[in-house]
Amino acid sequence: MAATKRIARNHRTLTPAEKREIRDRLSRPVGRYDAERASQLSGIPERTVRFWGETGVVVADYGKSAPMHWSYRDLVLLRLAAWLRSKKMEPKWVGARIAAVREWLGNPKSNLELVRSQGRSMVVGDEALDRVSGELIFSPASRRRVGSTSGDHTFSGRQRAFR
Repeated sequence: MAATKRIARNHRTLTPAEKREIRDRLSRPVGRYDAERASQLSGIPERTVRFWGETGVVVADYGKSAPMHWSYRDLVLLRLAAWLRSKKMEPKWVGARIAAVREWLGNPKSNLELVRSQGRSMVVGDEALDRVSGELIFSPASRRRVGSTSGDHTFSGRQRAFR
């Protein structure tokens, strides 16, 4: 039986000022990058960046310009899309969740400090309900009580991109 490998990471809590700065950078378009530079900065292959932009998986803030350009917020959403695809989530579902996250980022009262996914659904923070599909996701604590060894996976932004 293959054991699930957990990587220990050093985490620190962000200060309120750091949280405000991140929220500000993600609430509106900042920066403007062509697909080649967006690929370099996000770590997503250029072909995938272009494909996701053309198919609406990740709609670029400057998508109506020719050629298409990407903002810093788009780069973060590209990484989130890559992470969700690495969990085998279907592209159309990824697109719906990316659109929802973009909307939540525009709401100053929303709290997006933690995003979890099991591959089919995506939940924010300690919520147990996928806001897009309405699917109920059990918490890791309740899953342990049932005896399952599979757990949630949190977004780290360091996964390979998949189409």
